[in-house]
Amino acid sequence: MSFWQRVQRGVTQAAAQATQAAAQAAVEANKQTLIARKNLELNELRGDVRQKINMLGDEALVLFRQGAMQHERLATLVKEIDDLEARAAAIEAELSEAKAETPEAPAAPATAGTVTPDGSTITTPLDTSATATASAPTASAAPTTEAATAPEVSAAPAASADAAETATAGAAEPNSTSPAQ
Repeated sequence: MSFWQRVQRGVTQAAAQATQAAAQAAVEANKQTLIARKNLELNELRGDVRQKINMLGDEALVLFRQGAMQHERLATLVKEIDDLEARAAAIEAELSEAKAETPEAPAAPATAGTVTPDGSTITTPLDTSATATASAPTASAAPTTEAATAPEVSAAPAASADAAETATAGAAEPNSTSPAQ
């Protein structure tokens, strides 16, 4: 057998295999198309059945409420439906009220400023309940203006107003020397 005959034979076999593979692919594609069509048809039929069941339920509800139909299980379901409809009506009323209300402008929250060593100010919201109780004078504590405007730096209470002022002044002066340096 010559070289060209072997090449021709190989090309013929490759073409036959390609034709066979294409035929198998076409059969598989037709199979998948048929499956997809049948699934679509089945889903449409199931949707139609669900729609008819819903229509049947609507008619049964109407007949039960009219008194033309009576059954204990239907009575339980109708009671549940009535409860759900009442809840929906209440929510719709609340929704209508909420839409009709004119919103008031919210008041800006009270804030306190803290000066950082680089000179910038950090604002933090004040707790209005804590401010009200902190500003009420008592016999044992002297009122200070700094306590109401700046948050405490340490958890330990200051012994006097002078100690609080000293701690604040030391924090505001970044160039001051401390014994640790």
